[in-house]
Amino acid sequence: MPRDVQLAFASIAKIGALFRKRKLSPVELTHFLLERIAKINPRLNAYLTVNEEQALQEASRCEKELFGGRGKKSRGDRGPLHGIPISLKDNIYTAGIRTTGGSKILREFVPLHDAPIVTALKKAGAVIVGKTNMHEFAYGTTSNNPHFGPVRNPWDLARIAGGSSGGSAAALAAGLCYGSVGTDTGGSIRIPASLCGVVGLKPGLSRVSAEAGMRRSVERALLPFARQLGFRTQFAWERYTRWAAARHGVRLVERRPVPPLGHFSLIRFAKDGPEAAASREHRPMRASG
Repeated sequence: MPRDVQLAFASIAKIGALFRKRKLSPVELTHFLLERIAKINPRLNAYLTVNEEQALQEASRCEKELFGGRGKKSRGDRGPLHGIPISLKDNIYTAGIRTTGGSKILREFVPLHDAPIVTALKKAGAVIVGKTNMHEFAYGTTSNNPHFGPVRNPWDLARIAGGSSGGSAAALAAGLCYGSVGTDTGGSIRIPASLCGVVGLKPGLSRVSAEAGMRRSVERALLPFARQLGFRTQFAWERYTRWAAARHGVRLVERRPVPPLGHFSLIRFAKDGPEAAASREHRPMRASG
């Protein structure tokens, strides 16, 4: 696999390790990602706004903090998100950065303050590279935006990315960021995560502040996208598959991972063994339009 592809699809943990070994710098990574966005986004339409100037400034500050001290860990090290390029759904307030909510009536709207989740990400040292496309006002499941154009699925440009946080899922799946924050009321993170082959998490209400985000109801929650499952999540997923097999009187006969994704995309159960005709396959959801 070419080095640029390996870098684009590396996990946050891997990038963090390269930073702390000084084999890669936040500025180098941000330059690399911005060039990749400029090359791929015109076809994908995952980003509505690319925050190039501020992202490079944030990356430079992170680099000084991470590389300013001696030894493997600088005194300025803020943790695992320090220097990591992150994208945000375009209904989350970002001071000085256009926030449209996917609507033409807010095409030129620029918030005066950050949402609490953005403040928290900046405090953790994350680099905000841009705002992602979405279904208008997060009211739909396709991300076919009539004003800014549809988000295209990176696995098949003729298919939808899902919604309403389609831009976040597509950007992550295409290696245009290392994590993203979207919003979810009735599946707006989980649907595009399924269609684009990434991991989407909806936390419990009030776990993450939803203030200063455009929302239809108090049930909307801000939540993260990731490309890979951590060890604990994989362990929990494996326990779940064993439990499901026992509950339904079947056994696991095949589990096939699909790189570079860090989760299983095909699981097959059978009642009488691998050769049994009565088997079920659980495959990723595929978009139909």
